[in-house]
Amino acid sequence: MTGYGVDEGTQDRLIAKLVAGERWDSFREGVEPVVIERSGSQVREVYADGSLIVSTVDQGYKARPGAIQPMKASKCRGVSQISSVKYVGCVAAQDSMLLMMSFEFDYSVPVKGTSTITRADNWEIRQVGGTSSNEKITKPAHNKAKFSANIESTIGFTFGGTTIGVNSKKNLWIMVEVARHNANFSTA
Repeated sequence: MTGYGVDEGTQDRLIAKLVAGERWDSFREGVEPVVIERSGSQVREVYADGSLIVSTVDQGYKARPGAIQPMKASKCRGVSQISSVKYVGCVAAQDSMLLMMSFEFDYSVPVKGTSTITRADNWEIRQVGGTSSNEKITKPAHNKAKFSANIESTIGFTFGGTTIGVNSKKNLWIMVEVARHNANFSTA
């Protein structure tokens, strides 16, 4: 949580809530964030108790051939080709502190025609208080990639607008849709 700017006192209070069997505000149905911060490709939703949900999708940047390129945390970079720009090493992720889902993808933007996802793999799940199964990446359309998994929770929480009850299982997903030089993110 420190990496997302949550101070030690707030971390201690959040952990104490979990130990006491209480859910964080970010995992309770109907509770809205008190602050929504947008910065580049990241959206931080901060709740009254200090819990948060962070969603990220890389937008990429065009690399100039032969030029020294700056390092970016997003890893997504675009390389100009003869009739298109190919974005490689992009990452879509949502992290609610108790559950993090992510995957990598590449996509191509032709001069004429529609953007296409050319690779989607290297998924990752980190979860506290539960397990995952049936993890898979699918392409529902040429410009979409979706990572889904059955998530079983012993805690109960909300992720991407879907509530998972205590000791229950639900299929959750994150999806990216590319359109020209932008990648858009959704969850359920």
